[in-house]
Amino acid sequence: MDERKKLLEQIRNNPNNVDYKDLIRLLDLSGFLLVSVKGDHYHYHRPGYRTLTVPCKNPLWIEIVKQALRLIDEIEDSQD
Repeated sequence: MDERKKLLEQIRNNPNNVDYKDLIRLLDLSGFLLVSVKGDHYHYHRPGYRTLTVPCKNPLWIEIVKQALRLIDEIEDSQD
């Protein structure tokens, strides 16, 4: 299993306790680009999709994790 799939599975299995570094790594592996850093907030974007803001806070709020997972699912669905 490649790193991206392993990390995605780990986050899906425990979305309540996600380290911001893990989510940032998943976004990088999923083709998102870091467009800016403002204070302790990282802003990621993928062309054709909305921007996602990830704060440097552990653990991340579950809503941010769910937004990221929805975006990744949307991308995977459009590639099929």
